Amino acid sequence: MAMLFLALPLAAQPVPSWSPDEDILGHLEKQPDNSRFMAALKASGWDVTLRTPGRYTVFAPTNQAFAALPRALAAALVDPRQRDRIRALVGCHIVGREVKFGLGPDGTQVIRTLGGCTLRLTRKGLDIRVTDENGITAKLRMFDVFEANGQIEVIDAVLTPKLPAGAS
Repeated sequence: MAMLFLALPLAAQPVPSWSPDEDILGHLEKQPDNSRFMAALKASGWDVTLRTPGRYTVFAPTNQAFAALPRALAAALVDPRQRDRIRALVGCHIVGREVKFGLGPDGTQVIRTLGGCTLRLTRKGLDIRVTDENGITAKLRMFDVFEANGQIEVIDAVLTPKLPAGAS
């Protein structure tokens, strides 16, 4: 008897997990590929927010996404004197509610983050992208990792706060 295997394109894959006893930070602390985001969360103070009761969605960039940042921005993220800048950037990745990606396979929605950023989510089947106010687009690599206080969406780019007019 012959077996047929289908090759599926690499796209974001849902991760049907539920950890009712673990919060978002507990999960992220165990993920080596999100260690730079976890360090930024702690440096920014947003980790305190994520320890409070509530339902959150966290768009967690991979270490590779951080490695792709311009050198000056990457340096600012490890400089304690730049806490306000770190807080603004990390705040663009946290939503104060669970984000649903729509009932149908295609669609767009606009959401506001706790850091005051406006993000546009676009879905076409399993291809889900998040675009910030500067036009940076991140693709969801892993989505719907549910934890006791919300969900984690792993993305391949670092989202940024709106740049002032004329800034680059």
